[in-house]
Amino acid sequence: MDELDRRIAFTAHFWAISRTLHLTHPLYLAGSGASGLGTMPGISMHTELELLVRLGLAPREALAAATSNYSEHFGWHELGLVETGRRADLLILEAGPTVDISNTRKIHSVVLEGVVLDRAALLNAPR
Repeated sequence: MDELDRRIAFTAHFWAISRTLHLTHPLYLAGSGASGLGTMPGISMHTELELLVRLGLAPREALAAATSNYSEHFGWHELGLVETGRRADLLILEAGPTVDISNTRKIHSVVLEGVVLDRAALLNAPR
């Protein structure tokens, strides 16, 4: 077996393991929002959500991994859902992420604790 065949076999094995895990329906938690080697909070989350969909999660399940699953798993009842009594931290998108998970990159506006942020000013702030 040459190197290319080994890589193909390894990749197929990896995806089979991922699909098996998904079929057991564990509670996925997206972790790219945390600082870590090789991650950049924000942009890494978009990539992670796309990878979760490639692994077999539905876009809605991938979104839950970054939102409501934290609320359920850790009991952080102020997070994860849009309803009275919860923090108003929202990402308003230009297109539906349940249609195409990469639409999470099409950001219209950001709301942090109920305040709409001036996104243009943030993006153009001196570094």
